[in-house]
Amino acid sequence: MSRFESEFNEELDLDFDFASSRPEVREIIIRRPPSPGIAAVLSVFLPGLGHVYSGRLCAAALWFLATGFAYWAILLPGFLLHGLCIWSAWRGCPADRLQADPSDFPRGSWRRRA
Repeated sequence: MSRFESEFNEELDLDFDFASSRPEVREIIIRRPPSPGIAAVLSVFLPGLGHVYSGRLCAAALWFLATGFAYWAILLPGFLLHGLCIWSAWRGCPADRLQADPSDFPRGSWRRRA
Protein backbone atom coordinates (compact mmCIF):
# COMPACT_ATOMS: atom_id res chain seq x y z
CA MET A 1 0.00 0.00 0.00
CA SER A 2 1.35 3.34 -0.92
CA ARG A 3 0.74 6.24 1.42
CA PHE A 4 1.53 9.87 0.78
CA GLU A 5 2.22 12.37 3.46
CA SER A 6 1.21 15.90 2.53
CA GLU A 7 2.71 19.11 3.85
CA PHE A 8 0.06 19.15 6.59
CA ASN A 9 1.18 15.69 7.80
CA GLU A 10 -2.02 14.03 6.66
CA GLU A 11 -1.88 10.55 5.28
CA LEU A 12 -3.67 10.08 1.97
CA ASP A 13 -4.62 6.69 0.57
CA LEU A 14 -3.67 6.59 -3.13
CA ASP A 15 -4.76 2.97 -3.68
CA PHE A 16 -8.43 3.83 -4.19
CA ASP A 17 -9.94 1.73 -7.00
CA PHE A 18 -12.24 3.94 -9.05
CA ALA A 19 -13.40 1.07 -11.27
CA SER A 20 -14.91 -0.85 -8.36
CA SER A 21 -16.79 2.21 -7.07
CA ARG A 22 -18.84 2.64 -10.29
CA PRO A 23 -22.03 0.64 -10.82
CA GLU A 24 -21.92 -1.85 -13.67
CA VAL A 25 -23.39 -0.52 -16.90
CA ARG A 26 -24.50 -2.80 -19.72
CA GLU A 27 -23.52 -1.38 -23.05
CA ILE A 28 -26.08 -1.59 -25.84
CA ILE A 29 -24.84 -0.91 -29.34
CA ILE A 30 -27.48 0.14 -31.83
CA ARG A 31 -26.35 0.40 -35.42
CA ARG A 32 -28.41 2.07 -38.07
CA PRO A 33 -29.29 0.28 -41.30
CA PRO A 34 -27.14 1.31 -44.27
CA SER A 35 -28.09 4.47 -46.12
CA PRO A 36 -28.97 4.09 -49.83
CA GLY A 37 -27.30 7.41 -50.64
CA ILE A 38 -24.01 6.48 -49.01
CA ALA A 39 -24.07 3.08 -50.75
CA ALA A 40 -24.56 4.76 -54.14
CA VAL A 41 -21.77 7.30 -53.55
CA LEU A 42 -19.38 4.54 -52.47
CA SER A 43 -20.18 2.61 -55.66
CA VAL A 44 -19.34 5.68 -57.73
CA PHE A 45 -15.80 5.62 -56.34
CA LEU A 46 -15.29 1.86 -56.60
CA PRO A 47 -17.77 -0.60 -58.15
CA GLY A 48 -19.03 -2.94 -55.43
CA LEU A 49 -18.00 -0.80 -52.47
CA GLY A 50 -21.62 0.23 -51.83
CA HIS A 51 -22.57 -3.44 -51.71
CA VAL A 52 -19.84 -4.08 -49.14
CA TYR A 53 -21.25 -1.19 -47.07
CA SER A 54 -24.69 -2.84 -47.29
CA GLY A 55 -23.31 -6.19 -46.17
CA ARG A 56 -23.71 -7.95 -49.54
CA LEU A 57 -20.21 -9.27 -50.13
CA CYS A 58 -20.95 -11.74 -52.96
CA ALA A 59 -22.78 -9.08 -54.95
CA ALA A 60 -19.87 -6.70 -54.34
CA ALA A 61 -17.34 -9.17 -55.72
CA LEU A 62 -19.47 -9.89 -58.79
CA TRP A 63 -20.07 -6.21 -59.56
CA PHE A 64 -16.39 -5.40 -59.08
CA LEU A 65 -15.24 -8.17 -61.41
CA ALA A 66 -17.92 -7.57 -64.05
CA THR A 67 -17.40 -3.81 -64.15
CA GLY A 68 -13.64 -4.18 -64.19
CA PHE A 69 -13.83 -6.62 -67.09
CA ALA A 70 -16.24 -4.35 -68.97
CA TYR A 71 -13.91 -1.35 -68.56
CA TRP A 72 -11.00 -3.50 -69.72
CA ALA A 73 -12.85 -4.89 -72.78
CA ILE A 74 -14.46 -1.73 -74.12
CA LEU A 75 -15.08 1.57 -72.34
CA LEU A 76 -18.81 2.00 -73.08
CA PRO A 77 -19.99 -1.29 -71.49
CA GLY A 78 -17.90 -0.36 -68.46
CA PHE A 79 -19.83 2.89 -68.02
CA LEU A 80 -23.15 1.07 -68.44
CA LEU A 81 -22.28 -1.63 -65.92
CA HIS A 82 -20.90 0.97 -63.51
CA GLY A 83 -24.23 2.82 -63.68
CA LEU A 84 -26.11 -0.43 -63.04
CA CYS A 85 -23.80 -1.16 -60.13
CA ILE A 86 -24.58 2.24 -58.57
CA TRP A 87 -28.31 1.67 -59.04
CA SER A 88 -28.05 -1.83 -57.56
CA ALA A 89 -26.18 -0.54 -54.50
CA TRP A 90 -28.81 2.16 -53.97
CA ARG A 91 -31.67 -0.29 -54.48
CA GLY A 92 -30.14 -2.92 -52.19
CA CYS A 93 -30.44 -0.75 -49.06
CA PRO A 94 -33.67 -0.37 -47.10
CA ALA A 95 -35.85 2.32 -48.68
CA ASP A 96 -37.29 3.59 -45.42
CA ARG A 97 -34.55 3.24 -42.84
CA LEU A 98 -36.84 4.00 -39.89
CA GLN A 99 -39.43 1.37 -40.88
CA ALA A 100 -36.92 -1.26 -42.04
CA ASP A 101 -37.23 -4.76 -40.65
CA PRO A 102 -33.71 -6.20 -40.25
CA SER A 103 -34.91 -9.74 -41.01
CA ASP A 104 -35.83 -8.69 -44.58
CA PHE A 105 -32.28 -7.74 -45.52
CA PRO A 106 -29.01 -9.64 -45.86
CA ARG A 107 -26.79 -10.29 -42.89
CA GLY A 108 -24.75 -7.31 -41.81
CA SER A 109 -23.25 -5.62 -38.79
CA TRP A 110 -26.00 -3.01 -38.54
CA ARG A 111 -28.47 -5.17 -36.59
CA ARG A 112 -29.23 -4.47 -32.94
CA ARG A 113 -27.02 -6.14 -30.39
CA ALA A 114 -27.91 -6.59 -26.76
